Amino acid sequence: MKKHSLIKKLQNTLILFVMVLSVTSLKAQLNLDIIGDGSLTGGLKIGNTSSTTDGTIRFDGTNFQGYANGTWNSMISPWSINGSGIIGYNGGTVNIGSVSAPNLLYFYGEYTLQNDERAFNMPGWTPTADKVVRAGIFSGKGTYAPVVRFIAPNNAFSEIGIDTLGSLNLYTGGQLEVTIENSSGRMGVGTLMPTNKLHVEDDEFGKPVIKGDFTGSESDVAGVYGENDDDDYYGYGVHGKGGFVGVLGEVIPTGDQAYYGIYGTASGGTGINYGVYGLANGSGRNYGLYAEGDLKVASQIFINTSTIDEDNTADYNLVVNGKAIVEEMVVELSGDWPDYVFEKDYDLKSLTEVKSFIDENGHLPEIPSAKEMESGDGVAVGEMQRLLVQKVEELTLYM
Repeated sequence: MKKHSLIKKLQNTLILFVMVLSVTSLKAQLNLDIIGDGSLTGGLKIGNTSSTTDGTIRFDGTNFQGYANGTWNSMISPWSINGSGIIGYNGGTVNIGSVSAPNLLYFYGEYTLQNDERAFNMPGWTPTADKVVRAGIFSGKGTYAPVVRFIAPNNAFSEIGIDTLGSLNLYTGGQLEVTIENSSGRMGVGTLMPTNKLHVEDDEFGKPVIKGDFTGSESDVAGVYGENDDDDYYGYGVHGKGGFVGVLGEVIPTGDQAYYGIYGTASGGTGINYGVYGLANGSGRNYGLYAEGDLKVASQIFINTSTIDEDNTADYNLVVNGKAIVEEMVVELSGDWPDYVFEKDYDLKSLTEVKSFIDENGHLPEIPSAKEMESGDGVAVGEMQRLLVQKVEELTLYM
């Protein structure tokens, strides 16, 4: 009796186990089948399913797929993780932050590359449909290694690089525009070999090599300003050298004030100072100063004079040390022209009085003596002409 009861219990337990196993196998067959042939070889088969539970794995007949973040993703190439997942694979590119990248390695947003205390930071920038600019880092072992390249929407680019000498170069459109020498710090614009701190070269016809514009309303502001604070008597503030014009001064008046094409000032110091200095030499007809039009001088004019001549002739507007030739000269007199000789009340000296004066003084009355002429300030042409006319008129009366 006890043996029969034990057998009955074993049968019930076996039936329950078979039922549990059957239910479990029935559910597993929807997604997972275990296949065996009685040997150590076997397989794990994952079937197809349309379940949308995160973590579900299936084989759709072509690829193994896993369901995560609301979508099925391939577990083989190409692979992608969307949503908050940062990494994606799309057509041969690795994209960080976006699955629609134009390059093999694409960062979307701000990122920093850091090694110990050195860091390279590239701020994120969302490009628009009509304006895309990208920066890249390159390296090379040739004569020129671009460091940073900036690419515009039409694939035009500019780049900054270093040559084999360590000089920094700026290229636009593949052409060298600016270089800064490593050894001297000289900057060249349009030239690979600058000879000064700033060396600019250009070959565009009709265009200034350097142009300075000031469009404000303030006064006395220089478009281009050159200053040289070297020791006394050395250096130029601005040095112009040209095949046609060394320095061109031009002004376009806009009002009724005084305007200057070239404005030079000289003040202070105990030596000789020039506001504008022109030097001319050589075998041709060379002029230190040439004015086409009126020439206006507000003070004195000195021609071939010394400082002694200039100091002793402060009362004269024109001082010439040497000969002067003119086709015609007009002297305006401040006194009366000697027609008064013919007035009835004119005191005409008698010939006896004239003879006595000549015997005593050796010259005509009212005419300066030779001694006075030689030791004085020269001959006043206008006054002397007036005296000569007076004597001619007196001689007429004597006759």
